Amino acid sequence: MSNLSPGDIQAAVDSVGHWHHIIHFPHGIVSPGAYDPRVILDRLALPDLHGKRVLDVGTRDGFFAFECEKRGAEVVAIDHTDPGNTGFLAARKILGSKVEYVQANVYEVAPDQIGTFDVVLFLGVLYHLRHPLLALDRLRAVSRGLVYVESLVCDQSVFTGLLEARPLAELAPGLGEVPIAQFLPHGRYHPDWTNKWSPNTACLRALLEDALFTVEEVQTWGDRALVRAVAHESAELRRRAELDRGLEPR
Repeated sequence: MSNLSPGDIQAAVDSVGHWHHIIHFPHGIVSPGAYDPRVILDRLALPDLHGKRVLDVGTRDGFFAFECEKRGAEVVAIDHTDPGNTGFLAARKILGSKVEYVQANVYEVAPDQIGTFDVVLFLGVLYHLRHPLLALDRLRAVSRGLVYVESLVCDQSVFTGLLEARPLAELAPGLGEVPIAQFLPHGRYHPDWTNKWSPNTACLRALLEDALFTVEEVQTWGDRALVRAVAHESAELRRRAELDRGLEPR
């Protein structure tokens, strides 16, 4: 923890143009974020992280990265944007943190660049991606343990119009356990152009399993789901993934 005065902390918070995370700092100072991530933190129920390496993908202002560091982990945080565009640098200074920030796209994640990790956090990112399974393949390459994936899901909210939604079971009874995903063309179903895919929970599980993770727990609430899974190995699934990326040997 840094020794900044209340005035210095407030000035650091005020220097950030836009906060995504609501973060509670010393002296009762709180960042004006868009949402409070403590709800998801409680659902994560993170294990003891002392001596563990943690990767926080899509860290934004760094809330989850800093929380993992508080719990004893060595943390690498990645995001596609410069940290100066977020509250990350201000929060790291206020907290006296040593979390390493790497500006990178999830598709670029590789063990020879950042190593491997005991815990990978992939929270609120998957449904923004054009290629979600590719992203999970990349994360599997750096994972040697747990992965937590939190995403928008369509079980309770299949979009039928612009921000109009109905439960999947109401629209198509019997499809709840079939792995499906809704594509969200910008302006037709959702005004946020970064929202690309809304899988159902069965699809989210299947994506992780195809990427060589064993699903251990699934939590759902509203239009969100949180999956805890663990990395495993399968020669056949590994071969299929490799064939998808290259040529079959002669």
